[in-house]
Amino acid sequence: MLPLLNFNRIASSRKLLIGYSDITALQWGIYARTGLPSLSTGMPATDFNAEPVHPYFEENFWKFMESGRIDYRLEVSANRNSGSSHGIAMPGTLSVAAKLAGSSYFPDLDNTIPIFEDVDESRHKIEGYLLQAKLAGWFDRCQAVVLGHFTEPKYETFPDNPTLEKIFDRIFRDLPATIVTGVPYGHIDHKIPFPLGVEISLSYGQTVRFSSTDTLFDF
Repeated sequence: MLPLLNFNRIASSRKLLIGYSDITALQWGIYARTGLPSLSTGMPATDFNAEPVHPYFEENFWKFMESGRIDYRLEVSANRNSGSSHGIAMPGTLSVAAKLAGSSYFPDLDNTIPIFEDVDESRHKIEGYLLQAKLAGWFDRCQAVVLGHFTEPKYETFPDNPTLEKIFDRIFRDLPATIVTGVPYGHIDHKIPFPLGVEISLSYGQTVRFSSTDTLFDF
């Protein structure tokens, strides 16, 4: 779809694109070509069509829609316990983002905070996507990398694949960026929304605080 889009008309319309998963291609591509932000979160046909809609998802969605900002204090893991990181939030599905690499629809990741999740990908494929990203320099100038929920397939291709924790460790252990894992973002019913293309800050302590520097609605 991306080569068929009129990015000048998209830029002038300034409509808010909301979605996640395969929508990552549209969100990253539009941001790369126009600079327009978007919102990575659940969609009407899936999350809002659930019976019942998960209250944590619904509460955080409408809180965001009222202000265009995030403010979460999450009991998640980080490889530092003090200080802060600041950068442009770039949430999305890892395998979809990897398919944009090297194209004009792939955004500049300098001074960003990528926020990745995925679904139904065997662990060796997740390692392959992350290793490709590392070799391509995605993480060299990132301020932090956030890893959400990676929903496993029904059957692992190779049952003796290493755990995600081992994969994350050997991908990221020699990189300067702060790594945060276990964030409730992804193909889960209690996902939290993240703006794309908007600066956020992460503060590290007993919990990790995610907060917006700007509101999405100022763009």
